[in-house]
Amino acid sequence: MAPRVILITGSSTGFGRALVDAALARGDIAIATLRKPSVLDDLKLQYGPERLLVLPLDVTENDDIGNAFKQARLVYGRVDAVISNAGFSVFAEAEAVPEEVTRSMFETNVFGSIALARRSVAFFRDENPTPGGHFIVISSVAGVMPNAAMGVYAATKAAIEAYASSLAQEVASWSIKVTTVTPSLFKTPGIAHAPKLPVHPAYVEKALPSNFIRHYFSAESNPEQQWGDDPAKAALAILGLLDKETAPLRFPLGAEAIGGFKAKAEQLRQEADEHEAIATSMVWDDEA
Repeated sequence: MAPRVILITGSSTGFGRALVDAALARGDIAIATLRKPSVLDDLKLQYGPERLLVLPLDVTENDDIGNAFKQARLVYGRVDAVISNAGFSVFAEAEAVPEEVTRSMFETNVFGSIALARRSVAFFRDENPTPGGHFIVISSVAGVMPNAAMGVYAATKAAIEAYASSLAQEVASWSIKVTTVTPSLFKTPGIAHAPKLPVHPAYVEKALPSNFIRHYFSAESNPEQQWGDDPAKAALAILGLLDKETAPLRFPLGAEAIGGFKAKAEQLRQEADEHEAIATSMVWDDEA
C-alpha cells in the first residue's frame, strides 16, 4: 500500500505531535501544520521533504488553510486524510468565562474546524486524483456528556459533533468519510495550556460541582499532567481508522469516554421513557 498523505493541524504538542510521530513511524507522509513551524525543526532534520512538510497554519485564518492545501497539492499531488486537532479548553463556571474567551474558543474549536472541513471536502472531491478522503476531527467526551465547569468547552465540542454527523451524510457519495474522535483525559499539555480563570464569586463554596472539576484538572491535583491515558496509543488507534473500509462516525478513546457514552445513552433512554406519553400526544386532532 502506498503511503498516505495526512494533513494534521495543531501539530506542536499533545495529540497533534503524537499523530505526526505515529504517521511518520508507520511510513506515511505527514503535512504537519501549526502556528510556529520552528517547533518541529527536530523532525525536519530527521525526515526529508519527501516524508514531511511543515507549514504555518492558524485555523482561524482561511488564507492559511488554503495555502496548506495548495502546498500539499504542489508537493504530493493529493491529500488522503485531514485530522483537525487544533483547539483549546477552559475549565471554569459558565458565568466565569469572559465573552472574549468564549468567542475565541468558538473561533478555534468550531469555526476553525468547519473552515478546515469545507476545504478538505472540496479538495477530496475535486482535486484528489481519485475522489475520496477521510476527515477526522478531535472532539471530546465533554461534547457528549459534559460536566460542570465545562460549559463553554463542551458547547464547542457538541457543536462540532453535530456538524460532523450531518457532514458525513452529505459527502458519503464521493467516498469521503467523516469521524469524530471523542477522547477522555490523556496525558497531554492541553490542560496546562488552558486559560486560567478565577472562580466566579457566586461559586466559591468548595462543595459545588464546578469546584470539584476545577480541582480535578488543576496543577495541584495533577502536577505536570502526571496522569491520563497514553497519547501515543491514541495516535496509533486514530491512524488505524484510515485502514478501515468503513469508518465509524464517532470513535471514543479512553475508559472514561466509554463510560460517558454509556451514561449519555442511558440518560437519553430514561428521558425518552419518561416523556414518551406526552411527546407522542402532540398529533393534530382534526375533530377538536
